[in-house]
Amino acid sequence: MFKEGNTACIVVTDEGRGISAEEIELVFQPFYQAKNSTGTGGSGLGLSLTKSLIELHGGMLEVESVLDEGSRFVVKLPEEKAYFENKSTVSFVSIQKGEINEDVKEMDDSEESTIVQNSSNQVILIVDDNKDIRSYISSLLQETFTILEAENGKKALEIAREVGPDIIISDIMMPEMDGHELCHALKNDITTSHIPILLLTAKGDKKVKITSFNKGADDYITKPFDSGVLISRVQNILKSRADLKRTFENKKWEAMQEETSNSVELEFLNKVEATVLEIIPKGNLNVIDLCRELGFSRTSLYRKVKSLTGLSINQLIRSIKMKRAAEMLLNENMNISEVAFSLDFKDLKYFRTAFKKQYGMVPSKYIKMNKTENTIDPERIKKEMNF
Repeated sequence: MFKEGNTACIVVTDEGRGISAEEIELVFQPFYQAKNSTGTGGSGLGLSLTKSLIELHGGMLEVESVLDEGSRFVVKLPEEKAYFENKSTVSFVSIQKGEINEDVKEMDDSEESTIVQNSSNQVILIVDDNKDIRSYISSLLQETFTILEAENGKKALEIAREVGPDIIISDIMMPEMDGHELCHALKNDITTSHIPILLLTAKGDKKVKITSFNKGADDYITKPFDSGVLISRVQNILKSRADLKRTFENKKWEAMQEETSNSVELEFLNKVEATVLEIIPKGNLNVIDLCRELGFSRTSLYRKVKSLTGLSINQLIRSIKMKRAAEMLLNENMNISEVAFSLDFKDLKYFRTAFKKQYGMVPSKYIKMNKTENTIDPERIKKEMNF
């Protein structure tokens, strides 16, 4: 180790087979292995991961090599703390019981889960039995997301049920529980069926791809993969989920039902709606009652509702009530006060405010506009039917 000005330099040398001139720049590419490399089946990620981590710290990794004589690697890192001011940082922590923001709840005492945590509210679970690949994927995403890792599908399933990550990136070939089994288990559990899953595999044949999608995978990438492709796929999956939330927030319940192509999630939303409307006449509708009727814990229901709609459970309940109120105002022989009280609103002013927030107008204006639009015009009907 030596210094060059304000830079600390670490030198690592070997007397191995060396690297040819045409390959010397390729050794830092993910999954690349030199033609004359020996060993027990490495992943080709070690140097790529090392270079990425060094560059994250503002340094550089240089290599000199001569065939049949060996190689010399030089790590150069800035020493001054001022270099890191105003730069994003991450921290590595080991948890047994704790929280990631608001969503990571209690973990089993016997299990430790290494996480990389930053200020992002979005959590990615990386599942692979190869530690180098987990570390490499983590290095690509850790500046933007909070990272959780698992070495097989069995542990990933436990973490997914406890934490409810925003997306899962999983290898297929793993011990104990492979990626297909993990995907099937998650997609057939209503508490986790909404979590997007991106599968990775070294097998690129059509049969594996078809099986992956049949098991419920949202996307599929073949190894070796380009880092930019992986990041783009993750961003696209999360963007589609964010667009769905905005649809619900902006156009409300009806549009959400129309634009949700996933039948499982649509069935879930419809079940929530039916359960809310069933409980209302009994009086005193609350989150605990709703969770009990749906068979969810409060935490798991919150995560699922938040993921699909962007709303809290109470906000979703209010949205369902407003949808029902709109239907009753147009189709039932009831005035505004009667509709409000039948839906368990004790405060008429609050009812009007909530209705306006969802439909952009007060109930009286909504009735006037929609009943006018829905008035039957016999002449118009005859014209449209070519009478």
